[in-house]
Amino acid sequence: MADQILLNKGNLTGTYNGLDFNEDSTEATTVLVDGFTITKTADKEVWADGILTYTITITNGGDHDLEGPVFSDLLDITKVNIVEDSVYVDGAIKTYTFVGGLLTVNLDTIAVGQTVVITFQVTKI
Repeated sequence: MADQILLNKGNLTGTYNGLDFNEDSTEATTVLVDGFTITKTADKEVWADGILTYTITITNGGDHDLEGPVFSDLLDITKVNIVEDSVYVDGAIKTYTFVGGLLTVNLDTIAVGQTVVITFQVTKI
């Protein structure tokens, strides 16, 4: 299962002996969540025309429910556009926003052991 990793480093600026000072700390790595898997697949490896369908599968293999989950996916709007009303979660049509290429879907709580499947379609520009 994939771990969610938090990478963080600090920065210190100022003047030292008359010289501008700008130094980064070393990076700290912290595992936030263990047990979640997220996979994304497309229904075509080569796409000439028509509709391309993406499937995202999220599985909560952790020890706690994921509350207030939000799925987002940044699409290249110079190449594709989302098919209106094509976003489904577990087979049911779902409300979404699509602004500036960013698809955002608010999900219900993902319980321990639960798998959620999101699908959406795009067309070529």
